Amino acid sequence: MNYRSYISVFLLLLSSALFAQDFDRQTLSDLDILGTARYVSMAGAMSAVGGDVSAAQDNPAALGVFRRGELSFTMSYDYDVVKSANMSSSAQRVFVPQMSWVINFPHSERQKGLLTSSLMLQYHRRKQFLRNAQYAGEQSVSITDLMADLTNGLDESALQSNDWYNNQVGALSKTGYELYLIDPLAADSKQWRSVLDDGEKVATSLKVSELGSANDYSVGWGANVSNKFWFGLSANLTSIRYSRTTSLTERPDYGGTYTITSTLTANGFGFHANLGMIAQPVDFIRLGLSVHTPTWTTMKFGSSTTSDADMSHIATYNFRPDPTTIEHYTLPMRTTCGMAFLFATNGMLSFEYDWTHQPKNAFADLHQLKIGAEIVVKNNCFLRAGYAYSSRFLKTDVLFAPRYDDLRTDTDFKNTFKRHYASVGIGFRNRFMLIELAYQCKIERSKYYAFARPLYNSSDAEPFEWQSVSFDHRGFTHLFVLSLGWTPRRQ
Repeated sequence: MNYRSYISVFLLLLSSALFAQDFDRQTLSDLDILGTARYVSMAGAMSAVGGDVSAAQDNPAALGVFRRGELSFTMSYDYDVVKSANMSSSAQRVFVPQMSWVINFPHSERQKGLLTSSLMLQYHRRKQFLRNAQYAGEQSVSITDLMADLTNGLDESALQSNDWYNNQVGALSKTGYELYLIDPLAADSKQWRSVLDDGEKVATSLKVSELGSANDYSVGWGANVSNKFWFGLSANLTSIRYSRTTSLTERPDYGGTYTITSTLTANGFGFHANLGMIAQPVDFIRLGLSVHTPTWTTMKFGSSTTSDADMSHIATYNFRPDPTTIEHYTLPMRTTCGMAFLFATNGMLSFEYDWTHQPKNAFADLHQLKIGAEIVVKNNCFLRAGYAYSSRFLKTDVLFAPRYDDLRTDTDFKNTFKRHYASVGIGFRNRFMLIELAYQCKIERSKYYAFARPLYNSSDAEPFEWQSVSFDHRGFTHLFVLSLGWTPRRQ
């Protein structure tokens, strides 16, 4: 490979590495519809309704609608199922998505001016990472082909060095070399090839396990002006704990097997602020609007590789690089707007649109539409239902390949096309207590990639073709929610 070709490959794989960072950012910035049973049962369409602590996470003006204080606690059970072809996997967890304390302050007995304000202290789960998945199929492209591509231009001595990771050698190249999965084309050649025969097919299996959560610890304040206008703001500390373990196994047609197990961890702490308002121009309509700043975080990423092969040689290779800390890791900003129709004492119908803006990112912005309804059945009993739809409106898949000197060996990624949320709930509320139940079903359609391999001409800046190993991914998440609350009687 001449000097110009090497530079072209370097630039291509550098841009691919940026895409890989975007996939990490996409995973960590995703939000679920989690919170109180009332909020979940109405699909989160409450930014114009208010009066609920989880609604305050979307629009802090929701705190201004409170007329008295409240202590609340929520428990959830999450059962997640992933289906791909004829394979099915599941995971489950019991967790606490919300705990809060709202303190209400009366200011005036009049009907105009500042009537009440409320202070909120809350723990809220933004995202639940929970997934076990298995994928399998026969493929005409192998991870060893990608290993050889990433190793082209390297001398064999660079792979044999104990200090290989400081010599522009990536972990995939080193793993392929140590497992005897790649060979130089000739002695002293810097061109490499897979040990598999041309056209040899492989049976590919992929196992993925995800765990973790993203949580907010919030202080919020909201005020009621003349029962016509409510405003609020909140400050939120965000903690993120995430881990993903991927095990890729290939069994070539002509015998042998090899497995590469990669683990990625991400831990961080950050801050974001929310500002919002709710207005009631007429008695039966409320309008809501809120803006969420980006979440500024410091993230620490760790990775490790465990691999083995039984091919022409029996070999193992393990590697754990030092963790990497990114001081200014920014998750996207968010804007919500909503409209609610209030039917006196009979209930309400609420609509909400959420926009998550991802600047300088390979992905399109996330757009989410929510609809929620609440009906007063009798006295203090309520029936609720909701629906939400979200999509990135990607017309084509976003693909990436690892950087040539990347010390991570996880090559898997997911393209999410659309999500549907359907929910129902029932609740009892009076002046002193609340008991509420909700059920939510989330359906996700995605494509999951074991890896992607760009093919290019030496003079091209972009690949002319991508080879990839991908699987259809259908996710079903069943969420059961119980909320309990106590409203202290005002003296």
